[in-house]
Amino acid sequence: MGVPQEETTMSRFIIPILVSICVLSATAGAEAKVHKWQDYTKRFNTRLQGIDHRNPETVEVDLPESVVENMEVALIVSTSLDGPYTSGRVVISVNGREFPSFPNGPETKVILGQGVIKPGINRLTFLSSDSFNRMSVSELRIELKELVAKKTPAKAPEGTVHGLNDYTKPATAQTSPHPLPKPTEAKTPVESEPPKILQPPVKADPVGPKQEETSQTGKKEITPEKKKAAPVGRSDIGQRWAVVIGVSEYEDSRIPGLRYAARDAQSVYDWLVSPNGGRFAPSRVSLLLDRNATNENIKEALFAWLKQAIEEDLVVIYFAGHGSPESPDALHNLYLLPHNTKYSSIAASGFPMWDIETALKRFIRAKRVVIMADACHSAGVGQAFDMTTRAGRGIQINPINSGLQNLTDLGKGICVISASRDKELSREGSEWGGGHGIFSYYLLEGLKGEADFDNSGSVTIGELTVYVSQQVRRATLNAQNPIVSGSFDPSLTISK
Repeated sequence: MGVPQEETTMSRFIIPILVSICVLSATAGAEAKVHKWQDYTKRFNTRLQGIDHRNPETVEVDLPESVVENMEVALIVSTSLDGPYTSGRVVISVNGREFPSFPNGPETKVILGQGVIKPGINRLTFLSSDSFNRMSVSELRIELKELVAKKTPAKAPEGTVHGLNDYTKPATAQTSPHPLPKPTEAKTPVESEPPKILQPPVKADPVGPKQEETSQTGKKEITPEKKKAAPVGRSDIGQRWAVVIGVSEYEDSRIPGLRYAARDAQSVYDWLVSPNGGRFAPSRVSLLLDRNATNENIKEALFAWLKQAIEEDLVVIYFAGHGSPESPDALHNLYLLPHNTKYSSIAASGFPMWDIETALKRFIRAKRVVIMADACHSAGVGQAFDMTTRAGRGIQINPINSGLQNLTDLGKGICVISASRDKELSREGSEWGGGHGIFSYYLLEGLKGEADFDNSGSVTIGELTVYVSQQVRRATLNAQNPIVSGSFDPSLTISK
């Protein structure tokens, strides 16, 4: 028996509101679930159970100042899932700062940076990234490692004459404001300088010191070559490549269009190639919009064009458009929808998620890959989903973002930033920058400098992910929660 049209229409408005209320209620209720970790030097043996994306658990641990200042603090987490899927992901936030999610399993190591932990009480909050499973934290312990690099400056008084503000120059008698009596003595501090210089990772340049050791005879070749080897505001030494895809219009008119997906992609492209933005060489950025964003062209870009990148390069892949499972009965078959997707056959015409896996495993050699996806604009697209909706089943889950996050399981160096969780929709509207998806709008704002928390003049991938997550959650009252996952270097500079 069919559902009356008014009831169906009304449910489309009521359900998102109820979801938002549930999320807010769960967040507020999380304050009551606080466990005390009495001694950080011992295992926390209380098992945390029944955790999902709406029911987090919080553990408070007291860390002394001596540990926070002088030790690398690593959290070792073992988790298990009670649900239909075993590939769920775990999310941890420390003192309100959310870390990249990681796969469920035993003995996962999470490094707690000194900018995140603090002397005194630290709050560790655990939740699952989806609603299919209930998660348990079966083991929790802290490993400490002495920060050797922080202690090396104390050993440098013997000949070091440069302060930290001179870390880009070699410590030699020729460049020192106070000449050393013996040029040979300058070699001793040069040998010990790399650990100190690496403290701000963005500025490290392993090539410079080696050049200095082999070129002590001249005065003018050292400083100019150091400047050439380390472009201002860049931590990467390879080339930068990008594939930018945006689909607002679909060839098959039965697939609902999007208002701003193509505009989002165009804006990302404009920023990437701008001399005041990403400064990517235009010849290394492939832009595919609407009619050009076909299944064949996307495959050509990922399988063949990006094959030009080498291991030292950085690759950015951006997608704005529909992402969908094959059908409500095949939620594990996930697709990005190109311009020429067929309404009646998502499986035969969509771009499969496993083709992205193939590109990353077989064709893209770069060891640093950043994937940004604004793909969850509906619970599902195509004939099968429309039939289900008309039958009154009300499918509200689109696991496209979980599929994107699972790409990080392919190896280190892959960062995935997706617009929302599986039971949430990615919003777009004119209220964000005159017409953008909210995720893409804050992504661009962060890249333009709003995410430069330390006022260094550059934006790292770590700063960008924190900024986007916070701004989208605030603007939507927690109804849309971007997800970040992967094992990557958070200090990688993504914007000047």
